[in-house]
Amino acid sequence: TNGGIKSTEDIHHRVNETNVMGAMVGRSVINHPCSFSHVDGLWGDTLPKWTREDVILAHIQYCKEEEERCKDQSDKFRTALRKKLVAVPFSLFAGEDGNNAYQRTIRKLGNKPGRHIASTILQGALAHVPLEVRAKPITEFSSLDSIQTYSEYIQRSGPLQRAVL
Repeated sequence: TNGGIKSTEDIHHRVNETNVMGAMVGRSVINHPCSFSHVDGLWGDTLPKWTREDVILAHIQYCKEEEERCKDQSDKFRTALRKKLVAVPFSLFAGEDGNNAYQRTIRKLGNKPGRHIASTILQGALAHVPLEVRAKPITEFSSLDSIQTYSEYIQRSGPLQRAVL
């Protein structure tokens, strides 16, 4: 099934009620990734016990590897890569303390030409997130209904955030 899925409950309902093999999720998982952290469990898979810090540190390591691999590419290519890399974990802390400063840092530094790389942007942004929030398992999250939204979307501004909506 494809489209209109906003929660794991939607996935569970569609898979069990319509006898489909799977479901594709787009916007909802980008805007609230932790709410989909237990999806594999719907099919009986064992779930890792990751924290938000585990996720962001793994992504920062991936950024470092990609930036190193692409260091000889053009400035234009590396700028586009940086924007894509920082967009991935943008909503990791949605609804949590420190999220606004975390997202503001990514927006501010992610759009500056040349001076910053994705891994350092994300490390700088992570500094705004309290340790207790970082240590929270990804399976514990604020409901999407409790997160402040505008016109049915999570508050966003700038081209980086409009790109993922």
